[in-house]
Amino acid sequence: EKLEQARITEAEKVGDVSIVDPAVMPSSPINPKSNLGILVGAFMGLIIGGVLSFVMETLDTSIGRIEDVESITKLPVLGVVPSIEPEVKRKGILAKFFPPEKSEEEERFLRLLVHYKPASPVAEAFRNIRTNLKISEVRKLFLITSAQPQEGKTTILTNLALATAQEGLRTLLVGSDLRRPALAKTFGVPKEPGLSEVLSGTVDLASALKNVTDIILGEMEIEEVLKPSGLGNISILPAGTLPSNPAELLASKSLSSLIEEVRREFDVVFFDSPPVLPVTDASLLAPFLDGVILCYEIGRTARDALLRSKIQLDSVGANIIGTILNHTKPQTEPLEPYPYYYRCLLYTSPSPRD
Repeated sequence: EKLEQARITEAEKVGDVSIVDPAVMPSSPINPKSNLGILVGAFMGLIIGGVLSFVMETLDTSIGRIEDVESITKLPVLGVVPSIEPEVKRKGILAKFFPPEKSEEEERFLRLLVHYKPASPVAEAFRNIRTNLKISEVRKLFLITSAQPQEGKTTILTNLALATAQEGLRTLLVGSDLRRPALAKTFGVPKEPGLSEVLSGTVDLASALKNVTDIILGEMEIEEVLKPSGLGNISILPAGTLPSNPAELLASKSLSSLIEEVRREFDVVFFDSPPVLPVTDASLLAPFLDGVILCYEIGRTARDALLRSKIQLDSVGANIIGTILNHTKPQTEPLEPYPYYYRCLLYTSPSPRD
């Protein structure tokens, strides 16, 4: 009986492997048609790449070439500033792709790059802009603004002022951005008293001005200030106490008297201001000054915004003298640094035979 049960149990077992179709040797090699697959893949890649490029070009409304900026705005390009972000050395692989927020020291280094690295290609770009400004007795008061925030207008303002100061010109920086001031923090000087106190009549201009002495006593290191980079020719009028009505303060009658005073005292004056489109401050300042400079970051701001800001300034009677292209990358405009060459003369005493 146990033997029969064992036979029944063995007969009920199902094998783990069963031969469905026996493998046989093929009579000829199998051709996968690889050439056709490569051709189809390349064709599909071209179609998909063309569609994606068309979509990206359609969605990108910014301007990427100097000629396009000049043709759209009908304004000359005063200069091209290369990207200054690589000047800050980031450590680690992740920092290149996900850069952390810049510290206060790094922000000051970038905004005073002409002071720290006067022989860099960026410094030469600002000297080129200084030449194109054609500063004279009738052309010395400039407003630097942009269409939208975060286009680098304050960085251009401070570095351009350093470039003019290095030429020996008495340069004044006016913190007329009464909403998000940055000049006092950049140079490490007290922010009060400033422009708001001068316009309100509580202090005079001489009491509100900051010079190289205030910079030495401020947050910057003495060794950094004493570098021969033109800081001795710079004066700063910070924004002062932030008012609750900045537009009304800039529209007061005391602004015109202040402009006439700084015109007599300085060789060149640069006014900082908020962007044109969000607020009206730049439109209030522009008619009183000799020229307006529009800063434009390539690949960031839409061309319609740049054109609209130009129309807004033209409507108030501003004299727009040109644009500055900021944060230019090598893939948009080729910029090759011009190397400095120094020739050393080696003197040797002549031999008796000579």
